[in-house]
Amino acid sequence: MPISRAILMLISFLGMSGCSPSLAVVGGQSPASTDLCGIPQALERGSLPMGLAELQAMVDDVFGDPDQAGPGSTVLLLHAGDVVAQRHGGLASLEHSVPFRPDHTVRLPYSEGREFMAVAAVFMENDGLITIDDKVRGYFPDLPDWSAPVTIRDLIHHRSGFVDEWTVLLLMHTSMGNRFERPQFLRLLYDQPAPEVEPGTGYMYSNSDYGLLRLLLEDAAGEDLGAYMKRRVFDPLEMSATLLVGDFSEAVPQHAMSYAPKGDGFRHQEIKTSPGGDYVIATSACDLARWAKAHSDPESEVSLATSRLAEGAKTLPGREGHLAFGHTVTEVGGTRVIRHEGVNEVNYLTRIPGLGLSLITFGNGYYEPEKNDLFLNLLLDAEYESVNAQYPIDRIAMHPAELARYSGHYVSTNTPSWENEGMARDIISIDATGDGLDLSWPGWGQFRLVPVGEDLFTWHEDATDDSLRMLFEFSDPDENGLLKLVIRYSDGYPEEHFSSVGKWAPSAELLNRIAGTYYSSYLDYTWRLVLDESGGLVFRAATLADIDVEPYQEGEFILRHERFPGQPEIHWIRVHEGESGEITHLTVWATRLMNLRLDRLRAE
Repeated sequence: MPISRAILMLISFLGMSGCSPSLAVVGGQSPASTDLCGIPQALERGSLPMGLAELQAMVDDVFGDPDQAGPGSTVLLLHAGDVVAQRHGGLASLEHSVPFRPDHTVRLPYSEGREFMAVAAVFMENDGLITIDDKVRGYFPDLPDWSAPVTIRDLIHHRSGFVDEWTVLLLMHTSMGNRFERPQFLRLLYDQPAPEVEPGTGYMYSNSDYGLLRLLLEDAAGEDLGAYMKRRVFDPLEMSATLLVGDFSEAVPQHAMSYAPKGDGFRHQEIKTSPGGDYVIATSACDLARWAKAHSDPESEVSLATSRLAEGAKTLPGREGHLAFGHTVTEVGGTRVIRHEGVNEVNYLTRIPGLGLSLITFGNGYYEPEKNDLFLNLLLDAEYESVNAQYPIDRIAMHPAELARYSGHYVSTNTPSWENEGMARDIISIDATGDGLDLSWPGWGQFRLVPVGEDLFTWHEDATDDSLRMLFEFSDPDENGLLKLVIRYSDGYPEEHFSSVGKWAPSAELLNRIAGTYYSSYLDYTWRLVLDESGGLVFRAATLADIDVEPYQEGEFILRHERFPGQPEIHWIRVHEGESGEITHLTVWATRLMNLRLDRLRAE
C-alpha cells in the first residue's frame, strides 16, 4: 500500500512500533548482548547499503517510540537471515501489563496465511500427493459443470470464479462472524450459477478459493492440514511457534491478545476466519525471521516452491506487480521489492532480494502501515517531488454554492475493471456539506476534504507542509458538464485519475415500478425495496435500519455496506425490464461477486 493511501486509514489506526527499555537494540558494530530468538546478529556491514549504526538509526527514526501501555510490536531488519536492526515495545496483554516479546505468538488474519497455504500445496506436489494443475472437480465431483476447467493453481491465484462467501454473508445482511460448516460451504459452491467469464481467464479475489483449497489439501494429505504443515513445512525451519489454527478457541502457546482501537482505548480484535475452510495462521516475529531466512536461500524448498507458484501468477489488469497468491512485486527507487500483505494492508514481511534484506513488522494491534513504505523509500533512496513543493497550502473559504459543483460520483479512469468483476469499479462519492466536501472511498473509508486553493482540496483538516500527503485537484467541466479529478501523492506514488459520471435522477414513476420484492433462488434469500417517506428507494429488512438505494447512472443503483467499520463496500444494482416495461429482475455485482440474479416476485 502506498504511503498516502495508508494514511487514509490512520483516522482509525494507532501507532505501533518502538523499543522496549528492557530489550537491547543492535547499533554500531557490535551485537546486542544475546542473540534474538537464536538468530545470529550481524557484526559488520557486509554488502548492506549503509552501516549498521545508520540502519538502526533509520529504524528508530521511522518506527518511533512505542506506547508502552498499548499493543505490542516488533520490527526486524535482516540481511541474509542475520538481524541488522530491531525495535520492540508495547504489551502482549493490556489487562495484565505483560510486555510484548518477539517470540510472542499472534493470530494472523486469514489473508496473511495465504502464502503459507500456497507453499504447502507445492510441498504436497513435491511429496506426490497432488499436482497444482490438477482439476479441482476431480476432488469434489459435485462442483458445477462450468467449473470443470478450474485447477488448484486457479484457486491459489483467485481465478476460479467461485463466489466469495464473506460477500454472500454481507449481501444477505448477516454478520461475517457467522460460520458455514463444511456441508453448507460446499453447497454454496455446488449450486453456484456460472459466472460470465470462463474460469482461469480473469481474476476475482475470493476467500472461497482458499477455503476450498484448505479442504482439498486436507483430503489429499489424509490428515489434519495443520499437522501436515507443522511436520512438513514449519518444523524443518524450526518455526516451533507457527501453527495452522482451525478454531479460535484452540490454545496457542505464548499467545498475545489482538487489539483494535476503540475510542480513546482498545478492544479485543476478533480475528476473522474463512467460514468454510476455516483457518488462521498463528506465528511470531521470530518465526517470520526464520521464514525470511528460508526465502533468502534460493535453493531452499520454500524459495523453490515460491518460484513454482510464480510460474502461473496472474498480474491484475491495471495493477501490475500484484500477484494473487499473496505477493505484491513493485519497484522502489529502481529496486525490486516483494511484499506479503493481508487484512488492513499490514505488511508483515517485505523482501528485497537484490540486497538480501527482509523487513518484518509484526504485532498484536493496528499500526501505521505507511511506515513500511517510508522506510523503504529512505532505504532505497527513492526520489520523488513532494506535492507540498508544487502547491500552496493555504486553507480558503468557499461558499456552499461553489462547493456544490464538486458533488457526485467519480469513477477511476486509470484502473480498468478486473476481467471478471464486471460492473465493479473504483468509485469515489463526494457530497458538499458545510464548508467542505465529504468523500467516501470504498475500501478506504470516509473523509473530510477542505479547500486549500482554486479547485484544490486536501483530506487533512489542518494541513501543513509536514502533514500534507495528498491533494485532490478538480478540472473545469467538459462539454458535458463533467469534472475530472486527479489525486496527487507526496510519496511518489503515481497520481490517480477519476472522471465524474454525472447525476442521474430517476423518475418517481420508475422508482415506484422498481419497488417490490426480489428473490434469489441460488441463495434462497429475499430483498425488499420500498419507497421511503421522501419517495426515495431504500432496502428494508425487519432487523436493519433502512439502507438508501442511490441512483448511479441510468438503469444502475448503488447499495452501500460496511464490510469493516468505516470502510464502505459498494454493491451495484442493475435493473432489467421486460418488453412491456415491467421490471423483471435485478443483477447485483460487487468486487467479490458477479452477476447475482434476483427475480421480481409478483403480488398475488
